[in-house]
Amino acid sequence: MTSREESIHSALKYWPEANRRLVAKALSELGYEGLFDPQIKDLGDRRVACVISLASGVRYEYEGFRNVWGETVVDPDTIRREPASNDGVDVERFVLDARAELDANGSMTMGLLEELNRTLLADCRLEEARANLTAADAVELPGVDLQARLAGHPKMLTSKGRLGWSTDDFLQYSPEADKPLRLFWMAVARSATLIRHLPGVGETDLQAESLSPDDRRVLEQRCEARGVSSESHALMPVHPWQWNSTIIPRFAGEIASGRIVPLGELGDRYRSLLSIRTLANADRCGAADVKISLSMFNGLVYRGVREEWILGGPALSLWLERIVARDAELHGRGVVLLKDLGGMSYAHPACRELSDVPYRYGEQLGVLWRESVESKLRGGERAMLLATFMERDASGRSWASECIRRSGLSVETWLERLFEVATIPFYHLLCRYRFCPEAHGQNVVVILRDWTPVGLALKDIHGDLDEGDFEEHRELSPDIVRLVPRLPTQDLLHNVMTTHFVTTLRFISNTMWVADGVRENVFYGALANTLRRYMESHPELGERFAIFDLFAPEMARYCLNRVRFRFGYGGTDLHRPGRIYGKPLENPLHRVDRERSGTHA
Repeated sequence: MTSREESIHSALKYWPEANRRLVAKALSELGYEGLFDPQIKDLGDRRVACVISLASGVRYEYEGFRNVWGETVVDPDTIRREPASNDGVDVERFVLDARAELDANGSMTMGLLEELNRTLLADCRLEEARANLTAADAVELPGVDLQARLAGHPKMLTSKGRLGWSTDDFLQYSPEADKPLRLFWMAVARSATLIRHLPGVGETDLQAESLSPDDRRVLEQRCEARGVSSESHALMPVHPWQWNSTIIPRFAGEIASGRIVPLGELGDRYRSLLSIRTLANADRCGAADVKISLSMFNGLVYRGVREEWILGGPALSLWLERIVARDAELHGRGVVLLKDLGGMSYAHPACRELSDVPYRYGEQLGVLWRESVESKLRGGERAMLLATFMERDASGRSWASECIRRSGLSVETWLERLFEVATIPFYHLLCRYRFCPEAHGQNVVVILRDWTPVGLALKDIHGDLDEGDFEEHRELSPDIVRLVPRLPTQDLLHNVMTTHFVTTLRFISNTMWVADGVRENVFYGALANTLRRYMESHPELGERFAIFDLFAPEMARYCLNRVRFRFGYGGTDLHRPGRIYGKPLENPLHRVDRERSGTHA
């Protein structure tokens, strides 16, 4: 066998286990989204036995615990199919059994099966990498190594579909592959290139984050040999996969005309972070991360770099930096900003003439340099994505509990410290400034000292603004305000309640209950305590706390997988897919308040 086949064969020994886990995830999440209506039998202590009877005539039986979100967190080892299948518990068989419930035609079904199998292959590779990794070992890993061992999106069944990648691409460029790459550099015509950067930061400064002085001289020599001057062309990097798969075939005319001049792979090595298109410098700790276009389909969208991010990112960074510096609430909670230093975007000439172009074509050639969290850490500090605390090791011990043990704090005190730095800043930005970035587990970077949460690094700050005219936004130029999505007030609340509470904290609390026996009333009680203390300390924001009410009886149920099933694989959408909501959720924070007051209304 070749090394590629050996690598795949080695990972596939984890196929049955990974399959069971993905079927358990499907039963949990699709039940939560309302696609199934299981019969539920109470087994005591929040444990339940469930049966779903599908239109195909197949039944699935399983057990799990029923959490405060109305979700059954399924125990993979309890899943049984009736009638039994020769393949055992298999996600491909499950999708075929549940076609009617998923409302999936033949094309959608086959596309979904491909994405699920790709996801399973990545999960097997991840299982292999984590087989002997204890919670104690995991939390000691450097940031990039730790991210390479995280499971990824907790809600999305097709979280690692990566349509467009070959097996070789997966083995070379995925976070699970854990291999370094070098950027491919081009000289691009300035007349067709959008370039923006922070004041005091120039193009050479951005390049210096990725190139040594010797590398820069090599590129200049190659430009000179090809008759390219710095007055007419700018230096721009692209992901090597993007160069081969997208730029050569789709921008061939630009290359032939000399508006794009290939210069080759050069410079520092990079490693893929969990979000794939964001790369960390593997040679110089503290150098800027690079966010770069990848025209592959993953999750819900093609993973390009939007022109609006290039135009607005540096200006939004300056605005938020000023806010953090002067706002005692944010500054006092250790909030630091990972600024967008600058970026470049090159649009295909046809996109400049057409108004009805699918969004993916306008995002094929772009790059952003962003400050790395390592550049912000002080002595004795370490950084972890909030998603880290969803994980547990093969023995069942959660990575969060290992941090808590090392901190010497009680579970409740440690959780309150976590919410002080990982939740309150987003709610404060929302209420005080009518602005909120998406606070999901891959965006929230927690800073720890002595294993205790002490700060937050904000990144991907493109975010959303309230659609109204508010004094807090007047520091931003109208041009920048127009670039930032403007949402109705209640939709803006989604960035905290859905992306943070439902898509992140829900899974941390699930893990801490299953792995460590931390009850939900302890977890959400700590969250409620933290929020109430913050609100009591800011009576001047009382009106806005009422508008952005985190303790309301109900909250929206965003159905991410249903969005995936509805929009299919056409690739012709002008815009990113919208949201689909199910029946409203009972708000766990409202339940905490109700139970504390002794009422049942």
